Amino acid sequence: ETSVRDKLMRFFYAMDGPNWKNKTGWGTDAPVWQWEGVGNPDPETGLMSLYFRNNGLKGEIPDFIDEMNLWRFVIDEPGITGTLPASFGNLVNLESLEISNTAMTSLPDIFGKMKKLRNVIIFSNRDMTGPLPESLGASDELVTLGIDWNGFTGTPPDSWARHYDFLSLWSNKLSGEIPLSFRTGPHAG
Repeated sequence: ETSVRDKLMRFFYAMDGPNWKNKTGWGTDAPVWQWEGVGNPDPETGLMSLYFRNNGLKGEIPDFIDEMNLWRFVIDEPGITGTLPASFGNLVNLESLEISNTAMTSLPDIFGKMKKLRNVIIFSNRDMTGPLPESLGASDELVTLGIDWNGFTGTPPDSWARHYDFLSLWSNKLSGEIPLSFRTGPHAG
């Protein structure tokens, strides 16, 4: 089986790692939790986090991202393009997702198996257009669903109404009528 180090190094090279601003620890014998942007893997579950803010990552999120046992994925990188690969939907242990300030162009409807998602922030991705993904609201665990300052179009999915109390949809290009489910739920009044 491919080791965690090997998977991380594949990610490093797929994301233009040799040109990152800070690549402390990457490719060394240091424990992976000392590698810039890598959260300490849980010794029992192997779950870890990837957290990158303005470090010079470039390219599209690689298809093999689902081989990483992630509980948190934070990417705040202007050089990230494209969209999330379908394999991203296999990250069933993901609890926290933030995609901010990228040049990504869409957010596919791939979140149906992610039943542990608690916090989702999709912020300031001006090139991210198209409809809001219905399955993003599939997790009963959600406590934050912030989809602000992007270019999404259409209306919020009906299924999101149950998350109304912690849903934020500021400054997108949404249009049409607010779904009836948003106007008649327990929060209406």
